[in-house]
Order: sequence, then C-alpha cells, then structure tokens
Amino acid sequence: MAYAAPRHVDDVGRDRFMRRAAGRSITFRAAALDARPSHREYVLAGSVLLVVLALRLAYVFSFRIDTDEPQHLHIVWAWTQGLLPYRDVFDNHAPLFHMMLAPFAAAFGEDPAIIAWM
Repeated sequence: MAYAAPRHVDDVGRDRFMRRAAGRSITFRAAALDARPSHREYVLAGSVLLVVLALRLAYVFSFRIDTDEPQHLHIVWAWTQGLLPYRDVFDNHAPLFHMMLAPFAAAFGEDPAIIAWM
C-alpha cells in the first residue's frame, strides 16, 4: 500500500489509522472502519436516556408553568385547527419546536393538562 500525504485536515486521523493498519489484513481494516457500538455503549446510552427522562419528570412536577408554555401551545393549537403560521397566526419563535409538538397536541386534543407535560 503506497503512502500519500493527507490532502485535508479531516484525512489526518484516517491517514494515521491506515498507516498503522497497513501491515494487517484487509478484514481487520474493514472491521475497524465498520465498527458497531458495543454492549457497554448501548447500556451507557440507555442509562443517560433514563436519567434525562427522570430529570424531566422531576422538572414537570417541581417547577411552575412559565409564560412561554401557553404561548407555544396556542400556536400549536392554531396549527391543529388549520391556521397557517405567519399568515393566520404569528409567533416570534422559530417554528421547529411547534412542528415537533403539533402531533402530540393533535393527539391529546384540547386538554388543559397538556400544559403540565409541555
């Protein structure tokens, strides 16, 4: 395998790996480039997710409702009623959060308890 200097900064790490793996088999190089997460990494990711969910639940039941939640829910409610953003109803926030919340608001309907889960 001929060695060529890396052309971009992003190629430096891959270039170092290829120089170390040059004497090894093609199977080793392919396996190293196509590595799958280990069981330990899955457990760590699941643990982090559970901690985040537990903290979110603690947050829901511990803190008062801020003025932004009803504003966001009003925009989402308007979208579920067929009103168009920035034409029929205006909000000074970017619409990504509203887009993510709209399916949940449509599923729960007009229930005041949705503010607590916001």
